[in-house]
Amino acid sequence: MIRARAALGPLLWLSFAIIGIWVANSGFARPVIGAATAAFAPVQQVLTVLVQPAGNLVRNVLDVGASREENERLRQAVERLNAEVVRLQESDIENERLRAMLDFRRRNPQFELLAARIIAMDPSSPVRSATIDRGADAGLREGMVTLSPAGNLVGRVVQVWPTTARVQFIVDSSSSVNALIQRADSRALGIVNGLPGDRLLMRYLPQQEEIRAGDIVVTSGLGESYPRGLHIGQVVEVKRNPVDLFQEARVDPAVKFSRLDSVQVIMNFVPAGLD
Repeated sequence: MIRARAALGPLLWLSFAIIGIWVANSGFARPVIGAATAAFAPVQQVLTVLVQPAGNLVRNVLDVGASREENERLRQAVERLNAEVVRLQESDIENERLRAMLDFRRRNPQFELLAARIIAMDPSSPVRSATIDRGADAGLREGMVTLSPAGNLVGRVVQVWPTTARVQFIVDSSSSVNALIQRADSRALGIVNGLPGDRLLMRYLPQQEEIRAGDIVVTSGLGESYPRGLHIGQVVEVKRNPVDLFQEARVDPAVKFSRLDSVQVIMNFVPAGLD
């Protein structure tokens, strides 16, 4: 009896399945299915309203995360490009400096020059000077003349230590340089002194000399403190009073001292009193 019931169960399920398939295919169940669908439609709409925002929220969170990752990647790429631009600009500046030095050395083979970097300078200090990375170990001595990379007059060495030295600029108020006007019809002599604000004043110019704005001022070589013919600057204003014995000229220095980062030291010129 038990075995008969056990065998009858699968047969009943199989019969129900066959009947169900026949009913679905015959169309008799369509009204029932339609009614069930209509009954459950409101529930489906509610579930859609509840579930769809959650899905949108998840998508938005994923999109924000992806956007942040992309923004971070782009930011790092921009930083790398900016660093490369800075490096290339610095290389261009360095190449320009080296070209200027080589050009000056080619035009002035009489000078033995030693390049040095400025490692300390206080633009706000009333004493206009700088510390360079060369000293007695490199052969520097007090009084040696320093030039810009382009060969314009910077100043002279005033203190020397084993590996460093201090250079006094010509715009320092205690600086004094014998100079002349570089013009064929005027070789007027005078003395160039430093003034506050990185300015220069050429004093003791004879009254009978015609000094003009735009005249080039160079070292005269008198006193043998500086070689002759080094570029100092350009006259921008002439102060002349007929009752005075001399006239004066304001000179714009050829070197922009606030931007100076390196110098050349003339090693084979020994100023008078140091030999």
